[in-house]
Amino acid sequence: MALASQNGEVRENALRQMVAGVDRTSRLVRQLLDLAAVEGAERAPHSAAALSDILGRILADMPAADERVVVETDDKAVARFDLVLLTLALRNLIENALFHSEGKVVVRVREAGEHLEIVVEDDGPGIAADDLPRVSERFFRGRTHSQTGSGLGLAIAQEAVARMAGTLALRNCDPHGLAATISLQAQRAS
Repeated sequence: MALASQNGEVRENALRQMVAGVDRTSRLVRQLLDLAAVEGAERAPHSAAALSDILGRILADMPAADERVVVETDDKAVARFDLVLLTLALRNLIENALFHSEGKVVVRVREAGEHLEIVVEDDGPGIAADDLPRVSERFFRGRTHSQTGSGLGLAIAQEAVARMAGTLALRNCDPHGLAATISLQAQRAS
């Protein structure tokens, strides 16, 4: 349509749709590759890394993150985890939060006894209460799904966290928004 149209408005609209389609397809392919990486992950030795460094690397690859993501962590928060799995989980949670909200996304790292919790919180619409138990199933998008999501982001995060013997809990915030909490057994770095 873009090539054949003499009307500038029609041509621009066709090109916007093409760009959106390519972006959607690129994200789906990356998520399918992420899912394959999580499923094929061998039990890797845990490496020590500062969580602020991991988050910095993830956010550097997200153009929208500069202005919208706020990280609240102690720069000294260092623990031993499977860095590949943790990176995949966090990237998908942050992408989902950015996609489903228009305001700030807050990422908090906190110690909770023997566990380290990483909370990704957005100000979006949240998830319908009936959908919460199923939302981390592959390709499940719920009743209020957007046209562009694939239903894989939370499934990838859930699988990656489970392979690290952790948990992923999702809860709606009041008055709106979603908080995704990764809880992992803390293995303090020496």
